[in-house]
Amino acid sequence: MPLNPNIFASTAALLREIRRDPQLWSRSLAVSWFWMVGAVALSLTPVVIRNKTGGGIGVETAISALFALGIGIGSIAAALIAQGRILLRQVPLAAVGMAAFWSTSVCRPGASLRRARKSVSVSFSVRAIGVRIAVDVVGLSGAGGLFVVPLFTAIQVDVASERRARVVGGVNILNSALIVGGVLATAALQSKVIGLTEPVLLASLGALTLGAAFYVSKYVSRRVYY
Repeated sequence: MPLNPNIFASTAALLREIRRDPQLWSRSLAVSWFWMVGAVALSLTPVVIRNKTGGGIGVETAISALFALGIGIGSIAAALIAQGRILLRQVPLAAVGMAAFWSTSVCRPGASLRRARKSVSVSFSVRAIGVRIAVDVVGLSGAGGLFVVPLFTAIQVDVASERRARVVGGVNILNSALIVGGVLATAALQSKVIGLTEPVLLASLGALTLGAAFYVSKYVSRRVYY
């Protein structure tokens, strides 16, 4: 293929190629929503944890590890459910699960763990709020893995092999655009002009994810693969 040295024109061409196929476009938007939610969650969750539990960098690192663990669990669950097929019927339910586990944002504040004499890991794990946050993070990311793996697999299966690399590149561009847009919107909502708190933002993102579940059930997961 001839290469276009104009990166803006070539990027626009990749997105137009995806946009011409409504099914491919809707699934690409759904995958990009997952990445945007993950980026915003990882930017807000450490602040919520610090405010709710008083935990330091050790707790934040543990939460990031739990997030990665949950993604792995959800991805493995998607493979076990599919059993070699590509099934999209569980994707809307996974989106509902993502929204449900945003309950981390409404946890009651706890006493500061910095005042405890125990180690961070022990103090955090024995507190009810710590267990709840851990369950919420693993549940959220697990639902995310169950959400994104079938969708991205379906995108690749639907595209002819000679177009697959370009489509994957276009989807990645769309992912990046939504991530940047979501982070910028979050920063604007946290500014002094608006002043929304992190728990309110997380709860709002959960409500929007319910809307994403409706979108997926209506436009994305209608086709069943065998």
